Amino acid sequence: MPSNDPAENYGRCEEYRFRCADVVRWLSHAKAQGTVEPDSSPALVKAAAGDVAKRETETTDVVVRQRGVASWYGRAWRGRRTASGTRFDDRAMTAAHLWLPFETTARVTNVENGRSVEVVVNDRGPYHRGRIIDLSAKAAEALGIKECGTAEVIVSAQY
Repeated sequence: MPSNDPAENYGRCEEYRFRCADVVRWLSHAKAQGTVEPDSSPALVKAAAGDVAKRETETTDVVVRQRGVASWYGRAWRGRRTASGTRFDDRAMTAAHLWLPFETTARVTNVENGRSVEVVVNDRGPYHRGRIIDLSAKAAEALGIKECGTAEVIVSAQY
């Protein structure tokens, strides 16, 4: 079912557009080489599209761009195990995200002041409605959100 989130739908549309472009390139090349008849059957085109989609999922990275509210967590959690199994260090550039894979590097940009940092996802969360990422104290300080506690951010990641 399609999402109402424009960022999520944009990613799906871009992925579909690139798959279609690959199929068109493949068909053009195959027709030029004489391996496919100029009036190819729809079944052949569908098979080619499936081939390209399968190959693409094996080799292409997924690019994620999300906009929402970030918060931070700090000293009280220091030394506790994160969901990835590592110990939490509020002095490291780390973050908690609900579904990005562990060890993914994400760029977080504060919409208000334009500051940006790179963090490594090593925990799950935030579990507070309306928030998309929890940052370590050091990352929050670098973004300028430690004092106010939350800020609107853009999270970009490739995995």
